[in-house]
Amino acid sequence: MTNGRSLDPAASVRSRCSRANTSSANAYIALDVDEEPAVDVVNKIGAEYFVVSSDYPHSDGAFPEAIQQFLGLPLNDEQRRKILWDNCARLYDIAAPAAPLTRDQNAVSAAE
Repeated sequence: MTNGRSLDPAASVRSRCSRANTSSANAYIALDVDEEPAVDVVNKIGAEYFVVSSDYPHSDGAFPEAIQQFLGLPLNDEQRRKILWDNCARLYDIAAPAAPLTRDQNAVSAAE
């Protein structure tokens, strides 16, 4: 702790989030796809209020490699699912799909 402030970024986010009452989903945190230090915060406070950010269409953004960069972060599958889909769907009130959003890669053609 320096000058009364914690050097732990997760502690700072936890403190601000508790003041903002995120337990009722009033706030979300945009996770830039190349922010590896944010992984520590996700691991410490949970992935429930993080959403992915590609910074598109800014010229200094990660697009079009944004998702590859995000998938390269050391997060587990559950954290990735929450950040890429669950939290965004909750934020925008999007219903869960009736079936998995996958398809057989062998059946995909270049014409699609």
